[in-house]
Amino acid sequence: MVLSRFRRSIPLLTAVGLLSLSVPVAAQDIATAEALFERGLADMQAGRYETGCKVLAESERIDPQPGTPFTLAACEAQWGRIATAVAHFKDYLARLDQETGPAGAVFGAQWHF
Repeated sequence: MVLSRFRRSIPLLTAVGLLSLSVPVAAQDIATAEALFERGLADMQAGRYETGCKVLAESERIDPQPGTPFTLAACEAQWGRIATAVAHFKDYLARLDQETGPAGAVFGAQWHF
């Protein structure tokens, strides 16, 4: 009977153990993404668009944040990659819609389109 209970608890114990291992990794990923974002922004501001855009994209891949596509779009536009910039701006606006409601309503209220 005790062995039966132990065997049933193995999957639960395994899951709890795996979750506890993943928490520090997630925090490390967030810190890595933040450092990459700062480096990418610095590269962008220094005119190193190719490097900056790639680093910003990696930051977004590791830890997607609502504002990163906007910064990435600005970087891509300054690098001359307009189609890619437009795609990132669309992604940004879609996220803005999800978080705050239609972007058009927000901008329309501000600037009376």
